[in-house]
Amino acid sequence: MTRAVSLHVTGVVQGVGYRPFVYNLARRLGITGWVRNASDGVWCLAEGEPAVLSAFERALRDEAPPMAVVESVVAEEVDAEGATEFVIVASRAEEGAMTLVSPDIATCDACQAELFDPTDRRYRYPFINCTNCGPRFTIIDDVPYDRPMTTMRDFPMCPECAAEYGDPADRRFHAQPDACFICGPRLYLNGVDDAPTDWAWCPEVGTSPRPHRDREAERTRSDAILEAAATLLRGGGILAMKGLGGFQLACDATNEGAVARLRDRKRRWGKPFAVMMPTLDLASAYCAISPDESQLLTSPAAPIVLLRVRGEGIGGGRMRVPQPAEDVGLFAAVRRGLSEQATPADALAHPLAPSLAPGLAELGVMLPYTPLHHLLLSALGIPLVMTSGNLSEEPIATGNAEALDRLGQIADAVLLHDREIRSRYDDSVARVVSSGTELVRRARGFAPFPLKLPFTSDVDILALGPEQKNTVTLLTGEYAFVSQHIGDMENAETFAAFERTIELYERLFRVRPGIVAYDLHPEYLSTKHALRLGLPAVGVQHHHAHVAGVAAEHGIDGSFIGVALDGTGYGPDGTIWGGEVLLATLGGFERLARLSLMPMPGGAA
Repeated sequence: MTRAVSLHVTGVVQGVGYRPFVYNLARRLGITGWVRNASDGVWCLAEGEPAVLSAFERALRDEAPPMAVVESVVAEEVDAEGATEFVIVASRAEEGAMTLVSPDIATCDACQAELFDPTDRRYRYPFINCTNCGPRFTIIDDVPYDRPMTTMRDFPMCPECAAEYGDPADRRFHAQPDACFICGPRLYLNGVDDAPTDWAWCPEVGTSPRPHRDREAERTRSDAILEAAATLLRGGGILAMKGLGGFQLACDATNEGAVARLRDRKRRWGKPFAVMMPTLDLASAYCAISPDESQLLTSPAAPIVLLRVRGEGIGGGRMRVPQPAEDVGLFAAVRRGLSEQATPADALAHPLAPSLAPGLAELGVMLPYTPLHHLLLSALGIPLVMTSGNLSEEPIATGNAEALDRLGQIADAVLLHDREIRSRYDDSVARVVSSGTELVRRARGFAPFPLKLPFTSDVDILALGPEQKNTVTLLTGEYAFVSQHIGDMENAETFAAFERTIELYERLFRVRPGIVAYDLHPEYLSTKHALRLGLPAVGVQHHHAHVAGVAAEHGIDGSFIGVALDGTGYGPDGTIWGGEVLLATLGGFERLARLSLMPMPGGAA
C-alpha cells in the first residue's frame, strides 16, 4: 500500500550536498516525490511503501553527507500527490523561518586530486570546489542557499559546469559555487613590473559580460600569475593575496629579513605570526604533532593549530630542526626555480625566522585550505607567514579596491580574484587539550554554526560583546549564533564591520531581537550602540559573561564556580575588576574572591 509523508529536516543541511543526497537516496529506494531547500531547512515529499518510507526517514539522519549536521527529522503523513518520479524542486523562502548556514570548508581530497591531475579540465584551477568543500558562509547573501543568493550569481555556468550541476551522479550536483576556467572567477595580479595588461584588476572586472574564454589560454595565464607571485615570495617579497574571507599577507617564513619587513610595515611588532606549511610532513619536521593535532590540522575546518616547536624554539637564536625519521617529501628549495626539486635536507637547512614568534615554545600552524593556497605552496615548498591583510588592530580587507588602497604600502604586490567576499572571515585558532579541542578564536570553519544551549529562550536576544576581540551573539530558541571574530573596536572600519555582521546574522537567521545585552563599561562603543537601539537593555558584568559563556558551551545550567583570569572588566561597583572567582549561574553571580586592587592611571581607571 502506497502512502505519503512530508519530512522537514533541520540543521546544517544547505550548502553541504544534502539535496543531492536525498535525491539519490530516494531514487535508490524507489521513492517518488520531491525535495527542496527552504529558509527553515529542507523539505521532502516522499511516496512509497510504508517500510521503504521508514527506511528513507532513518537514512535522512544516519546516512547524511559528511559535512551535514542533522538536528531533527519531523515526519507527517499527508495525502499522496501521485508523483511518478523524484525531483529537486525550486527553493522557497519561509517568512520568519530559520535555517543553519554551513561554514566554509577546506578543499576536499577529491578536489585536490583533480587540481593536480593534468587530464582533468580543472587542472590547476584556483577555485575548484564541489558539494563537499569550498566557500559557503563567505559568499551567501540570504537563504535559501542557492546560487542566485550568493556572490556566484555573477558567474553564469558554462555548458560543462551546468551539465555537472544537473547530473545526480556527479559530485558537483547542485554545488552552488561550481565553476571552471571558462566560466568562473579568475586571478589578477597588481604591482608586478612589465606584467601583461590583463593581469591587473580594475573596478569593471566581474561586472561586465565575460567574453568566450579558451581553457588552455586561461590556464596558461593563471599559471603565469602564480609563478610571478611565487617568484616574488622566493625573493623575499611580501604578497597580499585574496583568500576566502579576506586578504592575507604572506612572506617566506624562513627569511628573517622578509618577516622583519612585514612586521614593520604591518606595525605588528610583538605578536606572533601564523605559518602555513605546504604539507603535514613538513609541519612535522618543524613542530611536534600529536595524532589529535594532525586530525585537527587536516579537518574540514582546517584552523590554525598551536603546536610545540621542536628543538630550541623560536627567538633567542635560530631554531634547530632535527632530521625527521622519515622522508618529508620533495619540495622546491627557497631560492630555486619552480621546476627544480629539492630534498628534505634542503628544507631543514632553512630554519624558521627567529622573529616569527620570539621566545615562544608554540607556533600557530595551518595547512593550505583553498585551491589557491595549494597551488602557491606546492610551487614554493616552503613555509609561508600567512597573516591577516590589515594594519595592526584594523579589520582585514575584503574588497579589491579596498585592498589596493589599504595594503598597497605593506605588500609588494597584490594577488586578487573577482569573486566577491560577502562576509569577513579570519582564520580560526585552536589548541588541543586533554578535554578535546579548545578554540582560541572562532571564525573560519566554525562560525556561523551555533552553540546549542541547555535551555530555550522565549525571546530573541542580541548580545554585543566587549571593546576588544569583539564578537556578537544572537540567541533564538535553543541556539546561540556566535559571530566570527570581529576585532578591536578602535576604528571606524571595525565598527562598520560590527554593524554589518549584526545585520547579516539577523537576516540569515531570521532573528528579531527583543532584548539587547551589553557590557557594563559605559565607554565601550558596543555599550553605547546597545543603548541607542531602543530595545530593553540588560547590562552584563564582563567576567560573568566569560564564565557563563563557558558554562553554556558545556551544557551547564545550574550553579558553578567560575574563575576568570583574562584581564580587566568594569564592575557593578564602578571599579575595574580582574582576576575573579565567582559563584555563578547563567543568570547571576556572587563574587567570592578577587586579586588585590591596584592603582590604574588613565582611561581604564
